[in-house]
Amino acid sequence: DVAVLRAINAVVHALEKTCMLPKPIKDDSAFNDEALEELYRQILTDGSVDQEESKELLTFFQSTPPPVSKLVSTRANAFRIGSEMLTEDKAHNVGILRAINVIVHTLEITLFKPKVYVCKVEPPPTMNVSKIGVNA
Repeated sequence: DVAVLRAINAVVHALEKTCMLPKPIKDDSAFNDEALEELYRQILTDGSVDQEESKELLTFFQSTPPPVSKLVSTRANAFRIGSEMLTEDKAHNVGILRAINVIVHTLEITLFKPKVYVCKVEPPPTMNVSKIGVNA
């Protein structure tokens, strides 16, 4: 199960690096690693995220954003702490994964923005429906 979380963390990392950019942060001086880890543990302990915990997480990221240099470790810490809470109970572990997903989603929507995508391949000038296999 820990290996699965590591693999998911690697995929999320690749997607963030490829498709997202950090939002500009005005002041990151109030960020506290220990307070965030405590919040992660509080959220992940029962393997679920209620509405109050979700709001608390969002407020934390909005009021005390991590510096850009700590965005990767901030996300990775959710996976690390979650992996510490895995058990033999499959349902519990699925709950932990869902809670990690909420944490990562909140972090991404609060602290990242999508990269602008520019298609570098020109579309064909004409398209023949019969050649692409669509029966209209």
